[in-house]
Amino acid sequence: METDKKTDEYIKKTVQKTTENCIENIKTAQKTVQKNDENYTKNEKTAQKIILLMSENPSITKVQLSESIGISVSAISQQIAKLKNQGFIRREGADKGGKWIIVETD
Repeated sequence: METDKKTDEYIKKTVQKTTENCIENIKTAQKTVQKNDENYTKNEKTAQKIILLMSENPSITKVQLSESIGISVSAISQQIAKLKNQGFIRREGADKGGKWIIVETD
């Protein structure tokens, strides 16, 4: 009888601890999803700003984009690479003297 009581108590404690861990994991996952959503929205807005600035000034440089938007040149480069890969923009001409083309989508 004493062994059964100890076993029951151990099982209850284990279940309680497992439940607490699951709840913490769910909370952590929810925070991660929320942060990812916020980052996605931020990146989407940055991409929209880049396209707008490029449409206003097709010869705009990455440095000028960086200064206008307020993010690093490397972040601008990453955004431009994504926009190119997605087919939203392309570069026409040389690095110096070239221009950005906004690809019309339906």
